[in-house]
Amino acid sequence: LTSRCSEMMTDVVGYVLARNCERGASETRTFLNPADGFLSPWLSNFAEFIGRFYKKHPQTNLVGILTAVCRRMMSDLPEGAGAGSAGRQSSKKFKGESLIRVVLEKLMEHMGGLIVVKDLTAEQLLCLAGGPRLRLESVSVGARPDPLRKEKTRKALMDSLVELGLATALWDC
Repeated sequence: LTSRCSEMMTDVVGYVLARNCERGASETRTFLNPADGFLSPWLSNFAEFIGRFYKKHPQTNLVGILTAVCRRMMSDLPEGAGAGSAGRQSSKKFKGESLIRVVLEKLMEHMGGLIVVKDLTAEQLLCLAGGPRLRLESVSVGARPDPLRKEKTRKALMDSLVELGLATALWDC
């Protein structure tokens, strides 16, 4: 569906995604599922969509989404929260905002070519000792990467991280 989007449309989608990242958690929009303590399905799906969208459209400006995610990760208090009791209530309300990092993880996974595997089998672990081709085959069954697209997306992500000064901050983590 997004393969037929114009550049203007991808910029609008990028803006909408950044705005949704800035909204943060609320009573009705929690980052953790209260039933089991895992990430909420909406947050996992949202992060997955962002990662796949920016991989498919590397020409879309990443500065907005990266700024929104980093702002959420770095601050415990929402913007405009003053001192006093209102500030203390906001601190409780926005506790756990660092869970938005899942968006950054998906961006790095899809755009940067970083493959995240939760549970490795013994065979997959053994394949990691091989070269890059064997390593890729061990964790992605049947997927054929497009090297040109991968290089474009990796460069776009790295350029945006360097432009915002986040590359060194992420390196020090």
